Amino acid sequence: MATSVPVILLRPASSGRRLPHAIVARAAIWFRRMRERSRMRRQAVAMLAVMSERDLNDMAVSWSDIENEINKPFWRE
Repeated sequence: MATSVPVILLRPASSGRRLPHAIVARAAIWFRRMRERSRMRRQAVAMLAVMSERDLNDMAVSWSDIENEINKPFWRE
């Protein structure tokens, strides 16, 4: 007497199931990009903060430019 073994058929995920994965992947990319942008901005501001007035004038940067950069939200370029 042969016993029957249940067969489980695996089918590919429908396109509706892949959408959440794509959203999560894009959100992760966006998050990494914003974190990197924030880190780079903090480093730039730290470098500018230790420069002399003469160094800033040579680069055509004013203290108001630095203040604007500090106050800019991280998601803006």
